[in-house]
Amino acid sequence: MAVRAQQSLPVIGILGIAFPEDAAVALNLKSFRKGLAEVGYVDGQNVAFVYRWARYNEALLPALAAELVALKVNVMVTEGSTFSALAAKRATSTIPIVFHAGDALRDGLVSSLGRPEANLTGVSLFAPERLAKSFQLLSDLAPAAKMIAMLTIPDSPAPISREIEEAAGARGVRLQNLGASSDNELEATFASLSQQKAAAVITTSAPFVGKVVPLAARQRVSNV
Repeated sequence: MAVRAQQSLPVIGILGIAFPEDAAVALNLKSFRKGLAEVGYVDGQNVAFVYRWARYNEALLPALAAELVALKVNVMVTEGSTFSALAAKRATSTIPIVFHAGDALRDGLVSSLGRPEANLTGVSLFAPERLAKSFQLLSDLAPAAKMIAMLTIPDSPAPISREIEEAAGARGVRLQNLGASSDNELEATFASLSQQKAAAVITTSAPFVGKVVPLAARQRVSNV
């Protein structure tokens, strides 16, 4: 109804894997709206927003993206995940998409960062050297660790663990791959760290970053 009431305004559709109450997501949205305002686009005045949130249920993303297409939004902006960007790409080849992805090349979003094709453009955050450096810092924090756990999102489209595996092999450290795609799975994963005998954990994905620190402190393991 809100969209129909504002049909005279261009509409930006936000497609997110998480939820707006998440502190990191709220900060991203605030910065996004501020950036638009700085170039003359103010929500409710000369542009309208509609939101679709998967709340970490990846299976919902295709239907949510289809809803935004059906609403005929003028542009679709994905928030916080390569999964969101891929769902948006599959939903439309005509509506402009501004993506926020881990590795846009490896994930198959675009074939060129310099000249993204079709209706896509955006930001690719993946930096292999950053992951290797993160592992180095973590192993420095726990120099006696013989095993370090790596927390990933299961079935992530980006093979982001390879750089960490190479860094671990160079230091003679065993790497235990642990996956979590929900809060409950994250709790269970950290509860298993004592059984895995991992002295530290490295996080490769952003969605749980705010929850990892207190869980790591509870289990008395180092983390980055």
